[in-house]
Amino acid sequence: MQKAAPFWGLVSSFAGGAASAVGIAAALPQFYGYALEYGLLKPDEKSILKPVDNLFAAWTTRDLSLYMAQWHVEGTQVTRGEKRTKSDIYNIRARQFQRIHSVTVEDYRRCVYFGTDESPAVYSTYTMNVVFNDGRSYREDGVSETYKVVWQPSVRGWVIAENQENQVILDEIAPCTPRSA
Repeated sequence: MQKAAPFWGLVSSFAGGAASAVGIAAALPQFYGYALEYGLLKPDEKSILKPVDNLFAAWTTRDLSLYMAQWHVEGTQVTRGEKRTKSDIYNIRARQFQRIHSVTVEDYRRCVYFGTDESPAVYSTYTMNVVFNDGRSYREDGVSETYKVVWQPSVRGWVIAENQENQVILDEIAPCTPRSA
């Protein structure tokens, strides 16, 4: 139980009403992080899905800042056997977003999986239609991806630590709901 000491230290520091409301509010993300880490709280699925949902929103608006804000500082992406760093991802998406006229996402489904690992994973399938500035188009049909997400107190939310492209067949792992649900 030595690992839990920081959490209980925070709790005891607020005992007896000695803390101000501002101090308590400032500590809430840290409490949440400790509670998740020590299994005292199960994270809500909506907040876990948020960084992945925001990635797709960023694609449709070609918003590079929104896209990159979803990634952990040490986040990685594995695609076609190649591992990319956050810097690599930024450079690739910056070039892509400049060349794209519009993006539509169809049949977007996702679900959260709590495995034996410490962090939850988001599984998604989607179809994406991309129209480039020169009029050419490209369609990704029925793509499956896995996103490992981690709680990041500095942003008070979940961020993507790792993205594995084309790694799973979603329907074989867990039922998912449409984006509107």
